[in-house]
Amino acid sequence: MTNYIFVKDGIITQTLVLDNPSNEILNEYKAQYDADEVAIDETPNAMPGSSWDGAISLRPKPHPSWVLDEFNQWVTPVPYPVATGGEVTELPQQDIHVWNESNTSWVKIDPYPSWTLDSYNQWAPPVPYPVQEKSDQPFDIYEWDESKLNWVKTEPYPSWSINASGEWEAPTKRPWKNEGNTITPKIYEWNESIRNWVEKRS
Repeated sequence: MTNYIFVKDGIITQTLVLDNPSNEILNEYKAQYDADEVAIDETPNAMPGSSWDGAISLRPKPHPSWVLDEFNQWVTPVPYPVATGGEVTELPQQDIHVWNESNTSWVKIDPYPSWTLDSYNQWAPPVPYPVQEKSDQPFDIYEWDESKLNWVKTEPYPSWSINASGEWEAPTKRPWKNEGNTITPKIYEWNESIRNWVEKRS
């Protein structure tokens, strides 16, 4: 099987994979695709719309800043970002990037309509990610709610709901114990099976 290209005015109009076609068949295809030249693509990288100089086919240049590599493929002047691991950042990361020709760099796809590019060319929300102030409290994970234009805690349990302050709240309040003149909280854990708080046993 051989890759044939049909060219008109230096532009490839069609590509076909044919098995030893006769000149008669090639001429029929040539007339069908209104081509003035038939050639064999050795790469094969040709596609309709690519240019043909008689030896190699070049696909349309995606952006002015892109250049040809050693395989005659258009590539960006800056490599596509690759996740390398490391420390977890405070904001959720998007893995898909798009090319931004205005500053010749890759940018993450806009996660939400309200987010904008910051000075580091990263998408940032209009409200900063909440900072955990008390290290002795369980770490809260938030997700962006575009309808509220704010961060909301991820649902801890199916029975919990968001209160008027935008916080996740259990259907029953955490128990408190009166010890003398001081009200001190005991250590309780939420039990989803009974939908209530139970005292944590050491």
